[in-house]
Amino acid sequence: MTLLEAMVALAIMAGLMTVCCEVFLAGSSVFKVGDTRISLQQELRKIVASLRRDLLNTSFQSVSDRHAEISVLERPGVSAATRLVARDSICFVALSDANPPFYDATRRLHRWDSYLLFSASDTPDSHELVRKRLVDPHPSTDTEALRLDAPFLAAPPVMNRDVRTLSNHLEQFTVKLDKANQLVGFSLQLRGDVGRREQGPRSTAEILEAQESIRPVNTYPKL
Repeated sequence: MTLLEAMVALAIMAGLMTVCCEVFLAGSSVFKVGDTRISLQQELRKIVASLRRDLLNTSFQSVSDRHAEISVLERPGVSAATRLVARDSICFVALSDANPPFYDATRRLHRWDSYLLFSASDTPDSHELVRKRLVDPHPSTDTEALRLDAPFLAAPPVMNRDVRTLSNHLEQFTVKLDKANQLVGFSLQLRGDVGRREQGPRSTAEILEAQESIRPVNTYPKL
């Protein structure tokens, strides 16, 4: 074999190895994105189920919301461009225990002993959605809505041990109250941690979204 033939053979082998590496990397990226999609889907289902269950069991008259917008990176790891996303909060009455003494037999209404607060982080570096239970020391059948201003969210009233971080992948949380029909609508977006590389004009970051409209069944008086 001449030197020229050896160089040609090495060049062909190098080309084949490059192709094999590209195929392997592409397959690995697809696997990671697929794994992230499955994880996000499971997380999204759990959050929606929690919100649906809690909202179904509350009273619409007690629901209050707060709208907020922040700037986040549009394509993390790709560019410094930003976009506005909603990071809302919602709060409503709840029961720690549906059994007596948390039921007023005379008025045939629940004696609400707490509030549930779902709040989205309002800083670009945080992607948390948190569920907090605020204890009411004086259970009542009244369904007063709390005012969700900035001081309240920064230092909410007495909380018990039930504080849960529902997600660390929150991109957007939007709440909309339909007072005419006593409906609570919400929209959730979660963004994955992997797959954030350029593919053509966009990032391959995985984003999943869910939307729901709930009519609280313990609303009194009903329309």
